[in-house]
Amino acid sequence: MPAETKLEELKEEYKKKDEMGIPMSVREEYRRRMDQLKGELREKAHKKKLGQLLLEKKLVSDEDLREALTEQTQSREDKLIGEVLLDKGLITRDQLEEAIKEQVSLTEGKGKAKN
Repeated sequence: MPAETKLEELKEEYKKKDEMGIPMSVREEYRRRMDQLKGELREKAHKKKLGQLLLEKKLVSDEDLREALTEQTQSREDKLIGEVLLDKGLITRDQLEEAIKEQVSLTEGKGKAKN
């Protein structure tokens, strides 16, 4: 399972437990795990950036991507571009997961980008 998917699942689990009132020590463990997964994602050398793939698939416009990248760099939160686009409602979770799968496939040399 790609780290991106693990991160999304971990965030969903955290959100559900947070709504139930989880203790601070558990919250800190979730945040540590999320930071670790984000670090792993940043260390991967992808052949294509996620935003580039989403542009090629015409899932986002150039303007939408630029705005999301600006928001990402100006935010106090440590979000990946896919998270920003998802939060803004510019892409769906399924579209994000499909683009990530393609990105991983390209990185592993298993496929070519489809326009």
